[in-house]
Amino acid sequence: MNGNSRSWLFVLILSLAFASCDLFKKLPDDSNKPPKEDDLGEIQPPTRVDPETGELIPVTVLVEKMDTVKWKELSTDRFPPITSIGDDQLPDPLTGDLPGLPTVTGAGPKIALMLPFMTDRFNAASPSFFETSKWAIHYYCGVKLAAEDLEKEGISLHIDVFDSKASEDEVSQLLNTDSRLAKADLIIGPYRSSNVRMVAEFGKRNEIPIVSPYSAATGIADENPYYIQVNPSLKAHCTAITRHVRERYETEQVVLVVRNKPEELSRLAFFQEANREFFTHNDTARFQQYIVSDNSADFNSIDVTPYLQSDQKVVFVVPSWENESFIYSLLRKIKLAKSDLSDVVVYGMPRWMDYEQIMDYDLYEDLNVHVSSSFFADDLEENVKNFNRRYFDAYGELPQEEAFIGYEVLRYFVHQIMREGDRFLERLDSKDEKNLYTTYQFRKVVDMPMVSDDFRRRFGRLENEYVHILEFRDFHFQIAAD
Repeated sequence: MNGNSRSWLFVLILSLAFASCDLFKKLPDDSNKPPKEDDLGEIQPPTRVDPETGELIPVTVLVEKMDTVKWKELSTDRFPPITSIGDDQLPDPLTGDLPGLPTVTGAGPKIALMLPFMTDRFNAASPSFFETSKWAIHYYCGVKLAAEDLEKEGISLHIDVFDSKASEDEVSQLLNTDSRLAKADLIIGPYRSSNVRMVAEFGKRNEIPIVSPYSAATGIADENPYYIQVNPSLKAHCTAITRHVRERYETEQVVLVVRNKPEELSRLAFFQEANREFFTHNDTARFQQYIVSDNSADFNSIDVTPYLQSDQKVVFVVPSWENESFIYSLLRKIKLAKSDLSDVVVYGMPRWMDYEQIMDYDLYEDLNVHVSSSFFADDLEENVKNFNRRYFDAYGELPQEEAFIGYEVLRYFVHQIMREGDRFLERLDSKDEKNLYTTYQFRKVVDMPMVSDDFRRRFGRLENEYVHILEFRDFHFQIAAD
């Protein structure tokens, strides 16, 4: 890759210099709150028992044998030292802007990459990064590795990188003033739903495919065949769970559990419709529904005993994730109630894997917890191991989810453009393709009835509908057993 990348190098070097192994955490939302630091307290010296008094006393004399430390000279070609950055590469002291994000020139497809680097909020006097910046950095690092691989295949890309700054005003200005976006063959990004909506409309007007790598929201781009949603929607997750459940259990064994909240009640229809469409064929059989009205802090009135059966397994499907205390209380109630009366399985949502309050993972193991997920990279697979090693050699960090997604999105869509040309959108759903973290299974979503034979009116958007079903087994989440 060539082009002016000094500003990017500045951001990357700082990110690696100040990073710990868990610096780049998964972005939970659109906020820019800095992470809290752990209070380790005062460091205490080692102690030993006084043989006369029996009291603990600090050890001030080294009595243990010391290990021998051997130093190895590393090649500066493979491990270049971190050097200082010139003044011409520092952010503007007034605006915080960097001199310019890199443009990678080549004869292949023109790609526009729009990510929230947040360079306007970087303070050189007190270097720190917002969570969105870290997400964007990891994503870009994955994109860079993919571009290197494509170059080895003889595909020389032209990539323009834009900082959306997570700002609607900034995105609007870029769309209205930067001619490079109108000339792009493909636009990837941005992050926030409001910004994605603006870019999707821009793509529709200019007939430019827009790849949204992260947003799973529906309703962003109705009747827009140029909009491609990589992250499966909530409906896709519910459909995947329904299929997995019904391939193993009967309708009468399944209980849907939600709180009495409008947003949770609306999710019930996804499961009932999927069950009717794929398995009951317009039959009147429906999943049971348990609607929890308890709004107390401990959800003490939850009672699942009426749904337990002594002669067959019961499957609780819980499309809820906003309140971790509710999930914890529900799981405890199920475990206490089932005892020896009934065997159970619980299906939940992706956010369950990130909970911090639920420390008793015996609950997950005992209740056969399954979750849906759009991401799963098996560290035991050789191709994943190779990617981890390559990423670490390049950046000194293990790749986070965003790096995998950035890598696979660029490779996949550039290959589609090179194979199919301008009509790749029409054929995107013709073949599924497995990659490092998922399978791309794009399908045309029809929001409106067909009104003509023009392919632009036959579907409303393209969405990746592939969803992993993971189970908590041997105290970690892994692909569910057949």
